[in-house]
Amino acid sequence: MRQMKLQRRGKGIEEIIQEECRKRRVSEEELRKGSRRSRVSEARAAIAYRGKEELGISGAEIARYLGVNTSSINRALARIEELIMK
Repeated sequence: MRQMKLQRRGKGIEEIIQEECRKRRVSEEELRKGSRRSRVSEARAAIAYRGKEELGISGAEIARYLGVNTSSINRALARIEELIMK
């Protein structure tokens, strides 16, 4: 339901990327260059989670937007889902 509302509003992955970068004080350039700095990794994980949950985007598609490997996104999603389950 939320996904449909967001899509009707025209919210997409780019807007989520901008929001998370702003919130975590990370540049989009640093995010897309594969930095391993913890703040950047957290932003990337949040973007991956929101992209999947809010927009229904696959890990592979998110990885393309962020310029990282699909496996990196899948690991980030697994970490977040594990934290949520605790």
